[in-house]
Amino acid sequence: VVQARIYPNPISDVLIVECEEVISIEVMSILGQSFLRCKLAKGTTEVNVVDLPKGFYTVVVSSEEKISTIKLVKD
Repeated sequence: VVQARIYPNPISDVLIVECEEVISIEVMSILGQSFLRCKLAKGTTEVNVVDLPKGFYTVVVSSEEKISTIKLVKD
């Protein structure tokens, strides 16, 4: 499991990601459509999601050896 904290949930304009290692995130709709991919450095990062349509999403968080998924709601 990748050690990352992603908040708030539900999200509105900014997704905050805290991680202890370099990670990649991908925000996908429940239908599997990819809306956002980015690589994040260790620490706290704010990701702009203002253009993300309202709905339910899965965030796939991956490091070199691990993968985790987190469910999110966009208001």
